[in-house]
Amino acid sequence: MSTRPVALITGASTGIGKATAEELGRDYHLILIARGEEKLQEIAEKLPSAEYHSCDLRNPQELQTIADKIETLDVLINNAGIEALGPICQSTWEDWQSAFELNVFAAATLTAKLLPQLRVRHGKVVMINSGAGRFTVPNAGIYCASKHALDALTKTLRAEEREIKVISIFPGRVDTPLQERIFEASGKEYHSEEHLKPSSVAQAIRFALENEDGCTEEIVLRPRSLQDR
Repeated sequence: MSTRPVALITGASTGIGKATAEELGRDYHLILIARGEEKLQEIAEKLPSAEYHSCDLRNPQELQTIADKIETLDVLINNAGIEALGPICQSTWEDWQSAFELNVFAAATLTAKLLPQLRVRHGKVVMINSGAGRFTVPNAGIYCASKHALDALTKTLRAEEREIKVISIFPGRVDTPLQERIFEASGKEYHSEEHLKPSSVAQAIRFALENEDGCTEEIVLRPRSLQDR
């Protein structure tokens, strides 16, 4: 049996989740969670110690199935998320439900189910939030609301669970498929060099996890292209 600490990453098949798996895979046994089984398998096979489970995080029964398989856990990284764009006047019940199910309900539910394992190990929970969790922008009201809700969830968890560390990461624009879809929907030209690299976010996560002489509660990252704005 592996003696490595155990970390679970949701949304591990692309973007920040994939980069985090590659960053932490040197030291951790990883449990990779996402819907795309083929991509998960490809990532897991390149890591020293990893397993993967295809899962629809919006399905409570599937979350329970995943939680039941995990006996030991040191780190939970809630990374999976979905964009939601458009003016509020055109939003529907289904738009709000879809965004909140993945961006908030899934993170809250999975965390609650895994708290017993995390308490035993005095573990860490990392919530991958967004710049949208700190401010609002037009035509992204649903997404901003869901990320603000995730921030409230994180702060409450931090106050309730004093035996574990609860960390928020607030990346600005990151060069991921999600960000490309956002630009495409808004009709703007996409330039990857104007965005953070997923590996930069992964390195920030590692720093927060390894900062043992204190608790890094929040990290805010902004692309260099926005430093003067």
